Order: sequence, then structure tokens, then C-alpha cells
Amino acid sequence: MYSCKDAYALPASLACDHTLKANTTYISFLKKFFRHFLPFLSNDRVRMRFFLYKRDFPDCAREIRIDDDASIQLSGFNAEHPTRILANLHMLDVYMIGHSMGCHIAGSAGRQLRPQRIHTIFALDPAGPKFRNLNANQRLSESDAVYVEVIHTSDILGIQQDIGHASFYPNFGKGQKNCYKFGCSHGRAYHYFAESLTSELGFWGIKCEKISEHTWILYNEEEEVRMGGEPSTPKNEASLL
Repeated sequence: MYSCKDAYALPASLACDHTLKANTTYISFLKKFFRHFLPFLSNDRVRMRFFLYKRDFPDCAREIRIDDDASIQLSGFNAEHPTRILANLHMLDVYMIGHSMGCHIAGSAGRQLRPQRIHTIFALDPAGPKFRNLNANQRLSESDAVYVEVIHTSDILGIQQDIGHASFYPNFGKGQKNCYKFGCSHGRAYHYFAESLTSELGFWGIKCEKISEHTWILYNEEEEVRMGGEPSTPKNEASLL
């Protein structure tokens, strides 16, 4: 097991800080601007940096430095192992998938990237307790990505509000079939989504509107929209399976 505590490892504050803190001041914007654009205006020969992640240290990157053979040897890099290089990531190629609290974490991540926006967030039964009465800046919302699709499966642990561009309510968003244990319906959302990626038939919903706890209005039973799947298919409506 390699350690991150050496000259070729990033400081923990840079490599292993997973906190999501909003920092949208004018000064912070200027720092980001100059950090990303000044390298292209500089006469320095080398500005590109390389960071190695391995199974031995998946959270703390180790820097491989150009013209420094020791950094390659000490990094643990092995040319015989499969290597994936990530560069020039386009935000519109990025999807985030979250379940329960993970939905709000995905939303927070999307907000940190503004003014850039990721393409899609699939929110699988977003956590309801403590989040139902919060404003859009404190929970997942449709502004966190170009397209936010929500699958609601529990009225106890989940949230029943339409907080995305499209909201699907399988079995009216509660009491999923064959779910008799506490939390089962809440977890059914990721099973539905996983199946939507491989199913040829898929899951289809009808545009509707919820006007009370037990009353739904169906608008057009002939116009069905697909839930989940890959790539995402943006739509802007509440749907019922």
C-alpha cells in the first residue's frame, strides 16, 4: 500500500478534501479565472500536470512530474497495467446519479460547477426528511444540471415534490409492489433505474398532475414518456407509471 505522505503526493487539502462548500465571491472567481487561463498565456515550457490514481490510493492522487524520473518510480506507476487518461472533460458529457441523500449531494456538486452545467442528474428517490421544506439552494433542484430527472418511490423516506425537470412516480411514488420491510420502497428506485438501462421495453409514464394526496389527473394516455435509460431523454413534465 502506497502512502500519500511524501514529496510526490498532493497535500491532503488538495487531494482528499471532499467537502462541498459554496464559494462564489468575486475574489474566488478571479482566482479560478487566473488559475485556469494564465498557464496558456505564460512562456513557461511546461504547464500541464499529471496525477496518478490507483486502487492502492484511489482518493489521494500522486503527481508524476515531467523531467523527473524519480517521481515516476516512486508514484507506483506500472506501464503494464491498463491506464486511463482523462483530459478535456466536457460538462455536457457528465452524468451524475444519486440515491437518497446522494441526490442532494449530486445537486450540490452541480451548483459548485456554475457557471458551467453538467448534462444530467438522475435522482433516485431523493431523501425527504429534513429536505422537504428547504429552498432550492439547499437541496436538489432543476437548476443543478441541464436536465434533472427524478424517480419517486417512497413517501416516507423520499420527497414527493416535483423538484426536477421531469418527475416519475412508479405506483404513485409510494408502497412499491412486494415491499414489506421498512426502506424497501425507498431502495426500489435504483433497481428501476438499473433495469431501465438494460431493458428493451423500458418503463413508460403518462403525463399527469397531482392535485391532492389521493387524486391525480391524467392528461393524455396516448403520449407516453420513457423513464431513465441512457442517454437521457430530456422532458419537462410530471409523469406517472
